[in-house]
Amino acid sequence: MDSGVDDSLPDLRGQVLDGKDFSSLRGDEHTDVAGHGTSMAALIAATGALGGVDASYGLAPGAKILPIRMIDNREVSGRIDATTEYSEKLTQAIRYAADSKAQIINMSLALSDSVGRHDVGTPELAAAVKYALAKGKLLFAGVGNRGDKENLPSYPAATPGVVGIGAADQKTRLADFSQRGPFVDMIAPGVDMVHACAKGTQLCKSQGTSDATAIASASAALIWSKHPDWTNNQVLRVMLNTLNKPANGAERNDFIGYGGIRLRAAMEVDNPGPADVYP
Repeated sequence: MDSGVDDSLPDLRGQVLDGKDFSSLRGDEHTDVAGHGTSMAALIAATGALGGVDASYGLAPGAKILPIRMIDNREVSGRIDATTEYSEKLTQAIRYAADSKAQIINMSLALSDSVGRHDVGTPELAAAVKYALAKGKLLFAGVGNRGDKENLPSYPAATPGVVGIGAADQKTRLADFSQRGPFVDMIAPGVDMVHACAKGTQLCKSQGTSDATAIASASAALIWSKHPDWTNNQVLRVMLNTLNKPANGAERNDFIGYGGIRLRAAMEVDNPGPADVYP
């Protein structure tokens, strides 16, 4: 769920299905004016088909991408109800994804409420997330990249039921920009991330909780591919139980949540616990 996915890139060819477009920009869900959604999709499912040193490999290249293009800031810029419309479209998009065959909803996006209002974190958004969980989906969202600024709660990461993902650097330290708060559930790599893109050599580098969210979603995809009979609760529980915990021994904190993703450890777990209990 992003800015669209350009499936003409060699590394993404054959990986992208037909989804839905909630934007009024030119093209459709296969058009990515911003380039962001394409990059996130590549982190998840790029195949390296471009070949050579410029090839990009996703963490879960066996996964398929269902592109859902969200509205762009340019479409609502300057409007007094911009955040309200964004939240409404986000709610609709989550419900669309919940009714699809997709198992994992990747939301590499974050927006905070307007001052003095609850115009993004709405009851309707919360209801859509609850609906998706009941449909057996896993939802991941970036906690936001303003941890060194105002650090306000961002949605949908702060919505109950969405797994909020923070960004870590190569030394597993929390990135300065990664937001802090009770909405942080876990962290994943999100600094100096290399992936396919539509520019130049078709290989780009970026950073953000968006990238970390894509890695979290891809991790869940790999676990689920090994255990296709597991439920969303079981996949999430195994991810939580195998995290690299906070150094001081706490169960969680507002910086890294319950800890850092350890995919190799998660892939070795065979007992996921109860299927119908949300972890």
